[in-house]
Amino acid sequence: MSVIQQTCCFLSNLVIAVYNLSPAPEDALSAVQFSPTSYRLLAAAWDRNVYLYDAQQGLDTNLLQTYQHRAPVLDVCFGEDESVAYSGGLDWDVRRYAGDCILLSSIDC
Repeated sequence: MSVIQQTCCFLSNLVIAVYNLSPAPEDALSAVQFSPTSYRLLAAAWDRNVYLYDAQQGLDTNLLQTYQHRAPVLDVCFGEDESVAYSGGLDWDVRRYAGDCILLSSIDC
C-alpha cells in the first residue's frame, strides 16, 4: 500500500466534531488542546486569553476559567493532569496554571 493510500485510509476513519465554545473568544484561536483524561479543553486566542472549557455536555461547552497574557497567546498544553496547564504567547511569557497563574519565564527584548 502506498503512502497516499495509507493516508487516505487514515483520513477516512477520522472523526470530526465541531464544538460550540460558549462564550467564544473575541479573536481567532491559535491553539486548542484536549485533556487526555477528561472532557476539558484549553484554547489559546489572539485576544490575549487562555480559555479552559468543560466539554462534558457533548458539543456544547461551558467556560470554567480565563487567564490573561499581555499579548496574543500562541500555544497551550495540559501538564501532568487536567489540573495543570501551560501557555506561551507573543509577550514572551511562559505561564503555568494550577488554580492560580505563575509566570515561569519571561524574556525582555
